[in-house]
Amino acid sequence: MLLISIGKSSNISISSNQDSVYAEINQEVIEVNYQKVRIDFRSIDEIHVVEELEIKNLENDSISEMEFWPSLNLDFRNILVTDEGYSPITSVPHEITKSITIYFDQVINTNQSFTFIVDYYLDISLDPSGHKPPYYYNFQYFPVLTYFTHEYNVELGLPTNSWLHEDEIIQQSFFPINGTYDPSGGRIFIYWSFINVNPETYFFIEVYFDEPGDPSNPLWLYIVGPLFGIALGAFSVYWWMKKKETKVMKEVGKVFLTEDQKLILNLIIESEGKITQKELINRTGFTKSKISRNLTPLENNELISKERWGREYKVFITDRGRKVIE
Repeated sequence: MLLISIGKSSNISISSNQDSVYAEINQEVIEVNYQKVRIDFRSIDEIHVVEELEIKNLENDSISEMEFWPSLNLDFRNILVTDEGYSPITSVPHEITKSITIYFDQVINTNQSFTFIVDYYLDISLDPSGHKPPYYYNFQYFPVLTYFTHEYNVELGLPTNSWLHEDEIIQQSFFPINGTYDPSGGRIFIYWSFINVNPETYFFIEVYFDEPGDPSNPLWLYIVGPLFGIALGAFSVYWWMKKKETKVMKEVGKVFLTEDQKLILNLIIESEGKITQKELINRTGFTKSKISRNLTPLENNELISKERWGREYKVFITDRGRKVIE
């Protein structure tokens, strides 16, 4: 079993005293409004990470640079830092401290917010566990939070044709257990959300998943075959999959959706199935960025669709979205 961990002390885990002092100073002048970490297992040996942050300058003076420690404080490569419009931002990675110095192309004034995106690949390789096939993998890390973070979200996508692993020893496939998962798109994605996280907060995230199956076989066959056996026949397999699909739909509605996302879906239904993003902002009181962050997972899960109307977007609820919310 491969245990990937990032050490973290009662304050901040940094490799050198000088950098530790720098981080502690900057804790007081920068805070993170939200941070979204997307970990995508494109394969066992190719792990793509994208971190999107909205920071706020609390300093009495403007700032033009900051030190950033990726949440997955591991060996990384192919680093690209951009603004929210995907325009490149100058950055310098540091191999020893595993931090990145980011030089903004504009000054950030007091109480001003700025959004940027850090894109990189983990330079690691997972080893399989288990005494016989199907083998499984364990991925675990301790998030490195350098600044106070109001909203910290994690999205982890398993490799294609893999499944959450459970056996007589491993009875919980992922931790924290309040995470939610969505297998409806052909791949499994697991989500966690944390609110008001201090830099010294100690927690970890882990997942156990089976070795990816033969890509020439559909995912349902890889899952259903071992459970029911060939003797059950095609009809039994079809019936089981339909039952599982119904269960997933209920889970998506009751567990995966946040209260904000449920509110948005209900408002769309109340507006005869369509509403503009501007109307959503006015009726919810949410900021434009908060509305956008909540609409993205709804659209990814095909609960809503969006169309451009002039200079703004109109949001429509789908049949799947109606089933979920009802």
